[in-house]
Amino acid sequence: MNATSIIGRIRAAGGDIRLADEGIKLKVPASLRDEVIAEIRAQKDAIRRALKNETDVPWDADDYRTFHHERADIAEIEGGQTRAQAEASSVESCIIEWLNRHSEPSDASCCAWCKGQDQSGHCIVPFGADGRCHTWLHPECWQPWHERRRVMAIQALEQGGSR
Repeated sequence: MNATSIIGRIRAAGGDIRLADEGIKLKVPASLRDEVIAEIRAQKDAIRRALKNETDVPWDADDYRTFHHERADIAEIEGGQTRAQAEASSVESCIIEWLNRHSEPSDASCCAWCKGQDQSGHCIVPFGADGRCHTWLHPECWQPWHERRRVMAIQALEQGGSR
């Protein structure tokens, strides 16, 4: 199992793993403790690198403004868009960045949207592309879940980017 899979497994089980001054700070359910600790010891350096590279560092309003202006400039200058088009696409980039930075990991035993169980012919599948945590949903539950998350992102960005 690679470092990001180990981190994702811990978080999906309701635990937490992060860098601390003295090393790695770990909170993990007792049912996983022995197995996870052995995996962490075996890949400690890779896990530290993965944690260091995470996008969980909170951004403030200035960070989002800078990101927005950079994206708009790139879209206008390199993408050939009008400034209005570039601004609009940049807003979308900020929404996506907020969603990526505020993942919503869930337990794989039930759908995060409808709370229904995994059943034959009605499976719960993982959503999330960052490789460290997933939200588990029925495929048909993704759209309403995503729409709610998008509204959350827009509201947070309007209030300066914090959750």
